[in-house]
Amino acid sequence: MIGSLLDTNVITKLLDRNSAAIALVQKIEKYFTSSIVVGELYYAAANSSKREVNFSKFREALSCMEIIPIDDDICMAYAEIKIGLKRIGKPIPENDIWIAACARVHNLSVATFDKHFSEIAGIEVVTIS
Repeated sequence: MIGSLLDTNVITKLLDRNSAAIALVQKIEKYFTSSIVVGELYYAAANSSKREVNFSKFREALSCMEIIPIDDDICMAYAEIKIGLKRIGKPIPENDIWIAACARVHNLSVATFDKHFSEIAGIEVVTIS
């Protein structure tokens, strides 16, 4: 693995100065995020009472990491992961399948506080136990 893809919950907890999130990110040498995570963050900002403050905070946080866009390879990985989860009867949130597909294609682990990423074959999960 060349690095780790930060899930939405890690970024939001980092911005809240959560000690577990800080400890998690300190374990990671190089980190990235996905355009799916950017969409989730922007939705949270748009849906908040502090809309402009949160947009600014999220944009600043995102400016210090590479954002991986969705491409054809990620779309194919998404389809494969979703089928695999369907076959074993372990559905997970749709956006998390996209995040996992992005990590798989770019050979990244996923830094998250969500346990369901461990249901996905071939995805290394970085978390605080």
